[in-house]
Amino acid sequence: MSNVASERPEGSREHTQSERCLVCSENAQREGLCEFHNLAKSKLDENYNVWRKAYADISYTDYLEFLMRLPETGDAILALARLILERKGGEAGDNIHRL
Repeated sequence: MSNVASERPEGSREHTQSERCLVCSENAQREGLCEFHNLAKSKLDENYNVWRKAYADISYTDYLEFLMRLPETGDAILALARLILERKGGEAGDNIHRL
């Protein structure tokens, strides 16, 4: 009887759902996001600080909802914003940006 693990090439392994990006199912790099969506999350967080200054302490929820209405917002940001808003549950607005 053969061992399935020994039949896989050395260094490869199956990825479980928890090792997949929460947005697109690619291999997750950190915080449950792939490299592409990690970059998008970094940009979201970076620009949120700018928006807070410009829009008198806008909440993270309002920020994401506003971005989702802008036609210029890219697909990666839209998908990430949707995910964050869906996952926020009962958390306070300023705490949900910690995915």
